[in-house]
Amino acid sequence: MQRENRILRQRKQLAEGKVFEVEQTSFAKAVKNLDFYPKVHSDRQKKQTVPGMVISLSVITVITIMVVWETAAYIMGTDAYHDRLSVDAGIGQRVQINLNITFPRIKCDALHLDAMDAAGEMQIDLHHDLYKSPVDINGRLVFAGAHPYYHAPPAPPDEQLDLANMFFGYNPAKDPQSKQFCGPCDIIPVANADRDRKREQGKEVECCNTCVSVLEWYDKQGRKRPDRGDIEQCIHEESMRNPGCNIAGVLTTEKCKGNFHFAPGGTRKMGFKMLHFFSTSQALHFDVSHRIHHLSFGDKNVARFNYKHPLDGREMSVTQGKLANVKYGIKAIPVVYTTHSTVEDDELESGVMIGGKEMGGSSFEISATVLQKVFSPHESRRPPGLSFVYDFHPMQLTHVFKRPPLTRFIINLCKIIGGFFVVTGMLDRLVYKIASRF
Repeated sequence: MQRENRILRQRKQLAEGKVFEVEQTSFAKAVKNLDFYPKVHSDRQKKQTVPGMVISLSVITVITIMVVWETAAYIMGTDAYHDRLSVDAGIGQRVQINLNITFPRIKCDALHLDAMDAAGEMQIDLHHDLYKSPVDINGRLVFAGAHPYYHAPPAPPDEQLDLANMFFGYNPAKDPQSKQFCGPCDIIPVANADRDRKREQGKEVECCNTCVSVLEWYDKQGRKRPDRGDIEQCIHEESMRNPGCNIAGVLTTEKCKGNFHFAPGGTRKMGFKMLHFFSTSQALHFDVSHRIHHLSFGDKNVARFNYKHPLDGREMSVTQGKLANVKYGIKAIPVVYTTHSTVEDDELESGVMIGGKEMGGSSFEISATVLQKVFSPHESRRPPGLSFVYDFHPMQLTHVFKRPPLTRFIINLCKIIGGFFVVTGMLDRLVYKIASRF
């Protein structure tokens, strides 16, 4: 009787278009109970509410913002930067210092750069890879200097002339301010050296003391005129007509404590000391008002991570009639920039880098302080000047750019979307229960 009733019920379901349900075994029922996503019976009706709509729109907006933010952060590598500290192993290296400084009130013929370090190296009137350009009253370059300018120190006071000739090696034949000046006609250094040897031997040589005379000499030789920025006589004449000077280029020094400075007058080595000689007039007209366009240590072409040179753009102006002595204290730490696409977190913690690529040559990051003393000419016996005192940190900083793998980015997106849905679902049920009680 029961079997007949079951058969009649199945025939009725077939007639109504319903799916034939096969009698389930105990194993099939056990597998069915593993369904993590139970379905709501079709006779249940959905109920949509205004609070639910508000929460849904809010969660869609927030999820969209968070996904866009996470995607942009992954593409830009915001979270890909890591740092580690180690002992600096770079011993005995030479460091290049890149500078570009404008002095609006010092003529190029009065501007000289000297350097010395704790290793005993002294560099007087630096000119190799350093170029001067006259600056007009508006602070603009008259032309970009491509010549290191003449190398002779300025003439000392008359009462010190014999002493300067004896101890400082002052040569009036190389000083454009002197009546004995004999300027070179050829801008090629080799030709000038040969000309100087002939002059020392007492042979007669041709002198070109003005910018025009150099250009005319090239015309007589049938050679192409050089650019005015390559001719030291042209630079000197423009310097005398314009109040300021820009000095730019590179100086190289040992990797130890030292300084480089600008001071009035000339400088000579006396044993292990650096001596400056200047007249009162030279000191009174040495206005160290300046603008630092750029100052950095190491290879300036190295791609850096989110670093700005602290002294770039710094200006200092001295009141008319005053003198100033300005000193910048610089602490430089060796820095290495590397990219590691496959480095693991434990490698970052242990400091062992495998498979990385170094980005460029040696580089340094600096911190700087400034000490300036402004005084009237009668208040102090110290001369005006601008100096940069630097030292190197014994530790090395390594900046690592390690982009997370794509799988981690996908996991983060899943966490954002899933987490917001779960939390807002709980919030929606709470709001619904509270609302249903009232």
